[in-house]
Amino acid sequence: ENFGKKLREVNLTGEAFFDVVKDPSHPFIIHTTVVDVKVLGTAFNVRSYPNDANTETSVLRGQVEVTVKNRENTRYYLKPNEKVIVANGLVKTSNPNTKKQEDIRTIVSIQPLTYYHVDSSIVETSWVENKLVFQENETFSEVALKMERWYGVHISFEDPRVAEYRMYGSFTSETIRQALDALKIGFNFNYKMNKDEIIITK
Repeated sequence: ENFGKKLREVNLTGEAFFDVVKDPSHPFIIHTTVVDVKVLGTAFNVRSYPNDANTETSVLRGQVEVTVKNRENTRYYLKPNEKVIVANGLVKTSNPNTKKQEDIRTIVSIQPLTYYHVDSSIVETSWVENKLVFQENETFSEVALKMERWYGVHISFEDPRVAEYRMYGSFTSETIRQALDALKIGFNFNYKMNKDEIIITK
């Protein structure tokens, strides 16, 4: 009910794309478990799923300021076509009573956005265009996690070696069955499907 009166603030769990109208007197702030993202006017994507290894903020237009929780004096300023990746374990391991702090550089990195080599679309925001993209060298287990969110299913592996297959590709209007059948063409696996439960087999 107070949105927009002084600050524009939202709490985020999951992934969201924002295109924020510039209003210097009312900064827009997104709070996740690991980071706070502050903007004045920009287009950007924030991915912050509880079970992911990282929280990721990607900027398409404008600039954003990212503050890592429990490290309020450490701010990262992102320009267009940049993203910051923060390890989700950072907040949990930053207890001042621990004997050894992890090096901040090993758990926070700024990188350029990733362009899919087939059609030059931006991988980090491809979901906004209703496209599921996974990059070269992603493991099948990483791809399966994306497919779970995309299709609303649960995927498990009988053979852990299959989960380590490296693959890339993209899907738009395919069903989960069509997507798995397409992946089977290039990789040696089978699957069993019972409603929303999928088991990947050798």
